[in-house]
Amino acid sequence: MGIYLIFSGLTLGGILLAVFGGRYAERTRKPRTFRSGAIIAGVGLTLLWVLPLGALALKAREWSFFLFVGALFVAASAIGAGLQAMARAATGQAESAVDHALDSIIQQNDLP
Repeated sequence: MGIYLIFSGLTLGGILLAVFGGRYAERTRKPRTFRSGAIIAGVGLTLLWVLPLGALALKAREWSFFLFVGALFVAASAIGAGLQAMARAATGQAESAVDHALDSIIQQNDLP
């Protein structure tokens, strides 16, 4: 019973993070970046149990440890990348220097 609570809790947490992150995104300076970060972190929470379970279910016993560690690394990286994107969107400038440079290039070249 306890293991199923972990699976359902991580999945529910990922869904709630994506939903409430999407709703809160309009209050930040960069809503698209915040929304995508929330979705990436939510997917990472779900991958935190899906990938290791899949790695352990494989029949390659000599590679199972390395696949398990790799699966945890991928899931933790997705969570970290999503949280970092959310933090940058919440505290960053509304328009960065790269955005301004891209807009000026588009205007100078008469691109639509």
